Amino acid sequence: MHIRWRGLLTLALLLAVAMSGATAQAKSEHYLADPISKASSRTESVHESVSAQLTGHHGATELAEQGVARGTQSCPVKINIKLAYTKSYITFYCGTYLAGSGTTAFYVSGQTAYFHGTLLITRGSGHYRHSPGSRLSIAGTLHRGTYALSCEVAGTISL
Repeated sequence: MHIRWRGLLTLALLLAVAMSGATAQAKSEHYLADPISKASSRTESVHESVSAQLTGHHGATELAEQGVARGTQSCPVKINIKLAYTKSYITFYCGTYLAGSGTTAFYVSGQTAYFHGTLLITRGSGHYRHSPGSRLSIAGTLHRGTYALSCEVAGTISL
């Protein structure tokens, strides 16, 4: 009988410690998560018109472009494009504020290549520090003779 009480008391003590730890953890998670969820619940519509020129390449399938985005952010842009048969892989940098990457459908008609798809924001800073994970649409053209690029980037991002 003495062993049972000792076992029950040990079990009760362990449960009490576990419950107090779970309660403290739940409170700390609430206080840690609450400001983030409030901040990330705000959104902003973004619409940029981009024009860029070829600054470098690796063969005919990897292009580096630089230019300007005009619109919500109006920033200098760097775009890296890897071309495949019917896809292009794009990495997009808008100043030091946003960076994203994505896959687009890609097709050529005459001297113009057309692309459209989705960019996933992979990095944000300052005002846009909560934007990673947001998705933006991208659609544009690439002139095959000069490699001049123009595109529209639009969507809603988390702040």
